Amino acid sequence: MTPSKFPSKRNVEDVDRSKLTEPAFTEEDWKDFKRGIDLFNAGKFWHAHEAWEQVWRRHHEDSRLFLQGLILMAAAYHLMIEKKRYTGARRNFEKALPRLRLFEPTFLDLPVTNFTKAIEETRDAILLLEKGGMTEIDDRPVPVVRFLGKKGEG
Repeated sequence: MTPSKFPSKRNVEDVDRSKLTEPAFTEEDWKDFKRGIDLFNAGKFWHAHEAWEQVWRRHHEDSRLFLQGLILMAAAYHLMIEKKRYTGARRNFEKALPRLRLFEPTFLDLPVTNFTKAIEETRDAILLLEKGGMTEIDDRPVPVVRFLGKKGEG
């Protein structure tokens, strides 16, 4: 049997949060990760998703769930802003939340709590829209993905 090119999936509920550590990124990983950040902040959500997925594919440790959370967040904003597919966006936000919450308040020198708060607010607005409480989604702020300290330099 040929091994999968993707690492095996891991359920969020099965992860021991106290044992999560930062992944050992290679230079190539950092390059792709930072490219994903730049693309996300430029509003190129699908391309950010693709850049982060390259890093995700190369890692097998539990901390890869953080990358999945970012990937799902980017896909959700892509669906919401570019495609106007709100239900799909909400579902991706709901998948991203438990993954990102594992890594709050910060991980890889990123303010994860800022992401989860923005996701919750946007998801709640979509729920209100779906229930008929709103006729359209107002301009929800997309979180900025920015390093808190020195990791973003270089």
